[in-house]
Amino acid sequence: MNFAMKNVVYAGERISIEGHVCETDIDAQGCAWAKLKLTLSVGSSVSTECEVKYALAIDENDNPWLRQGKDWKP
Repeated sequence: MNFAMKNVVYAGERISIEGHVCETDIDAQGCAWAKLKLTLSVGSSVSTECEVKYALAIDENDNPWLRQGKDWKP
């Protein structure tokens, strides 16, 4: 994951988050992943840009956060 802090965010400021999905994948353990690019702004000033990798449930019976040990490969 990468990030670049551009401006300081102070307590009490309202942050808006915009982003898009760059890539999706399912790993060998069956966990679905989405790579996201996000921009966090205060007003019209961009404070931070970052990339994140987010675990997704494949269906209503799946909970990626219950995976442990060799089944959890972030």
